[in-house]
Amino acid sequence: MDILQFFYNMTNILWGTYGFQTLFYFSLILIITLEKEKIIRARWFGYCGCMLLMIYNPIMYFVFIFIFGTGSGFIPYYCRLFCLIPIVFVIAYAVVLILQKKSGWKKFCCTLLMLFIIAISGHSAYGESWFIKASNVNKVPADVIEICTFFPESASCIPIMVPTDLTVYMRQMDSRFSMPYGRNQNTDISNQLQSEAQNIELILDYAVETETDYIVSLYTEELLAQYVNWGCEVIGITDKYMVLKQHCPKHISMVAETNITWKNTR
Repeated sequence: MDILQFFYNMTNILWGTYGFQTLFYFSLILIITLEKEKIIRARWFGYCGCMLLMIYNPIMYFVFIFIFGTGSGFIPYYCRLFCLIPIVFVIAYAVVLILQKKSGWKKFCCTLLMLFIIAISGHSAYGESWFIKASNVNKVPADVIEICTFFPESASCIPIMVPTDLTVYMRQMDSRFSMPYGRNQNTDISNQLQSEAQNIELILDYAVETETDYIVSLYTEELLAQYVNWGCEVIGITDKYMVLKQHCPKHISMVAETNITWKNTR
């Protein structure tokens, strides 16, 4: 049932209403019916059919989980399979086939009808909830822009750890940010910073070991209290995240303290 629910939610995200999806399937039927060349019919229907079978396939679902895990990056990677389906081209080709069968005022009326169907089946980008977020020049989440304002311009390098959802955007906004892991590296730490249940000691151990001064974490009152209790300083708080500075608390694990001592005496 979890797989069926996943397929249902993913379809709603990418197809929207059933109107656009129905238009695509109806276009495939029109191509099979109106196209005289068998090889062309086979190409359109065969390719689209194979892509749909690959997407709505439990085997592919488990393959993607094995490759990408179940983190926040799983759904975006899986949804990119939809780009393999020539949805717009199928609809456009079916429209051309219909117009070829008509002439004069009938062709004009068919054109208006097709434009009307496409218009009511789609969604205006200006009405979507994400439009305001995507309208900024850098196309990054508002939290990232606000986090950048917490740091002075005089700093030449800012060692920082950030949650998974912000990893891609931080260096895009400011090249001074230096992270101890890349986009697909040490995802355990970055995923923990995105979670409400964090192992604070493990995160601070890693921060001390990699000489990372600043930590960006998901903001909750409980997490904030835990970080402060471990000796961290609050630099700033946004709607979803908080920026902290770790000062190598005395009660941090001995492993991290040993690593720091060894690095200073090298």
